Amino acid sequence: MSLADGNANRPDEDAAWTALRRRDKILLAVSYAAERFLGQEPLDSVLTDVLERLGKAAEVGDATVFELVDDTERGGCLVPRYSWSAPGAESVFDFAPDGFAWAGTDFAHLFALLEQGQPLVARVEELPAGLRALLAGDMSAIAALPIFAAGQLVGVIAVSRRGGPRDWAESEIGALKTAAAVTGAALERNRSRRAVRRRDELLRLIVDNAPLMVAYFDHARRCRFANRRYQESFGVPDDPVLGKTLEEIIGAEDCRATEPYWKRTQAGEQVTFEHAHDRADGTRQHLEVSAVPHRTESGEVAGCYVILTDITERKQSEESLRRAHDQLEEKVRERTEELLMLNRELEAFSYSVSHDLRAPLRAIDGFSHLLEEQLAGKLDAETENYFGRIRAAVQRMFWMIEGLLELGRASRKEIDATQVDLSLCAREIVEDLAAGNGARRVEWLIEDGLRAVGDRQLLRLLLQNLLENAWKYTARCEAARIEFRAGQAADGTPEFTIRDNGAGFDMAHAQRLFQPFQRLHSTRDFDGTGIGLATVARIVHRHGGRIRAEGTPGRGASFHFTLPT
Repeated sequence: MSLADGNANRPDEDAAWTALRRRDKILLAVSYAAERFLGQEPLDSVLTDVLERLGKAAEVGDATVFELVDDTERGGCLVPRYSWSAPGAESVFDFAPDGFAWAGTDFAHLFALLEQGQPLVARVEELPAGLRALLAGDMSAIAALPIFAAGQLVGVIAVSRRGGPRDWAESEIGALKTAAAVTGAALERNRSRRAVRRRDELLRLIVDNAPLMVAYFDHARRCRFANRRYQESFGVPDDPVLGKTLEEIIGAEDCRATEPYWKRTQAGEQVTFEHAHDRADGTRQHLEVSAVPHRTESGEVAGCYVILTDITERKQSEESLRRAHDQLEEKVRERTEELLMLNRELEAFSYSVSHDLRAPLRAIDGFSHLLEEQLAGKLDAETENYFGRIRAAVQRMFWMIEGLLELGRASRKEIDATQVDLSLCAREIVEDLAAGNGARRVEWLIEDGLRAVGDRQLLRLLLQNLLENAWKYTARCEAARIEFRAGQAADGTPEFTIRDNGAGFDMAHAQRLFQPFQRLHSTRDFDGTGIGLATVARIVHRHGGRIRAEGTPGRGASFHFTLPT
């Protein structure tokens, strides 16, 4: 090989060595960038410094990081975010501040190459006219490397030569690819940091505005976190609770009171308890405390989260309810004493009625009878009629007094609840009625197995009044018929019915049936005091049941009542 040939190869070797030198300088800049990116400094200041080092190492006029943005008007575009320009070189923020949108342009295919992960390396004159028109006038060559994060194209790192021509060696492009990869990792890390920061800010906003007090205490019982409400309840504006021990925050006495719960939490148990303490203003605050242990990855308890709910209003409401309950119980006691006194008075009245009022009636009845016997044969018909009316009135008065006493007994008697065979009681009453008037012919239909739970004596009195009423009001029927059956009310409740085909009544006056001394028939037609149905209603109501009546004049009546079964 001649000397001339050796001299001819020398420029190529020099270019190769220059490219390698630049590659090494780029890699040094990348190493510096990686170290800076791992720090805690803001990415904006770090990237500007890194781009300057990268630009100088690559011996270019500028170095820029573009972000891929989906613009609502222009579509996809690359917008400059961070850039460095050599002194005297026009900045990308001057000639293309809005970036490069490719939709509908002659260089859209270049973006497709970047999206596929291929670098764009070219002299400016080789670029499409539409793109050349957007670049700085002194730009001669460019190299654009795609930046990927999490497998997605997120931007481009681009360097450009200003002035003279520039060819890019493979080694330089490889180093720039490394720079793009490191930058992509830094951008992704920064994006994750921002997401975490936004999440933390959101959580802090939520926790600070939640109607709860939240704090975290480490293993030494020192507060490491407290939301706004906790600070307001236990601290003062100029004296934050962060860094203080639990004893310093709530006081030694309250701290001792919560010691058993703290030990249980440190043993790994989640506990909930109530605690009261005095606020700084002297008022008493009641809290519901939930303590949740915080475990490390190894499973050890490192501290606990404390969630406190202010239950002061609830406690005050409970205390008000307790006082109201006590007052109500006192009123009930007083009312009970009043009722007992009234009952004693009523019993005394019943005794008076039973003895003191009956005695004069017996005297009137007895003397009128003696007079009638002594004057027998000497009285005219009208006078004898007067004596008969006197004695009949006395008998009605006797029966009215007896009815009142019976109503009183039905109201006052203590209920001895037991299972009562109503069918058997009804048949016994029917036998007594038939024995008293053997001439009557009545068809009785009494269903078997009718039972109820109640006081046997009162339930028998109920049936006796209803069946005697049916017997009385069917007295003028040629074919009297009386039924006692069970069925169901409209709401599905078991219901008993006593029905007859006797005199009946007008439903317009039905509300008067169960009132004392209210009669729908004249005593000339049917005797009675008007107390029996009032007694029936009282017995039904005392057993928690209800009663109603249906009737049609001349076609009979039905009484429907419910009892516990």
